[in-house]
Amino acid sequence: MSNLASFKKSVDALSRALKSFGQEQSLTLGERDDALKEARQACANIDLAALIQVLDDEQERVAQELEQALSSRRETLLKAAREQSFPHKRFTDYDYLGPFKVSYKGRMVLLEVGSERFDRIDEADGASLFKLIRQRAKDLDDAPFVREVFFQTLKDAIRFAKSTGQDQNGQVPIRTLYPLVVLARHSRSESFLKKPEQRSFDDYPLPQFLYDLARFGRDGWRCGEELLRTQTPNMATISQGKTLMLPALAAQDGSNHRIAMLWIEKREG
Repeated sequence: MSNLASFKKSVDALSRALKSFGQEQSLTLGERDDALKEARQACANIDLAALIQVLDDEQERVAQELEQALSSRRETLLKAAREQSFPHKRFTDYDYLGPFKVSYKGRMVLLEVGSERFDRIDEADGASLFKLIRQRAKDLDDAPFVREVFFQTLKDAIRFAKSTGQDQNGQVPIRTLYPLVVLARHSRSESFLKKPEQRSFDDYPLPQFLYDLARFGRDGWRCGEELLRTQTPNMATISQGKTLMLPALAAQDGSNHRIAMLWIEKREG
């Protein structure tokens, strides 16, 4: 890196000179002539062949470091999770950490919440990756969640579906329900109702909805005298992309709850 840094002064000088050419209309002919001379002199001060060689050497060194980091990334990640008692479970081609399914492809790490993509992270260092994953999990958990309010929002969304004929004998397909949940949330928002515009719209991503539904179910599917019921789909429904899968919030055994339909029933007994 020190060899590369030695070129910085000359390269910076060239960059400053070339920047002038984006402002040609505001320069006098004399100023343009000075800028060209400065750029020419800056070029003369750069040994381009030597710079290319330094860049090649540096790239080779970084590539080796990257390869080493990637080879140990997964083990380092799981080690950090284990040392900090963060829920995790290893599988053959992927892992579960907290609410996320974690998959690896080269430098990129894919995080999924249930059936939905949540984030792609470009991080080769396992310890740093763990910090990022832990923060992403905290972001999900820090989103406001009141169990009774969430249940009432589901009831409102189901009622919207029934009023527009989007239900099937009182049961609502979960992918149909999600945008209606977003609608129901905004029907309760004073700021949105007062000024229904983009600035007052509260984004509610699908992964957050799945996370909230999972943490509602974590404490049971009942709320007061009512019960939220879900229908497990068949393979045909799954293959048609009509389902959603809830995350296993604490890694558990990696099992997930896949849903096709939701509805609410009065509690019996």
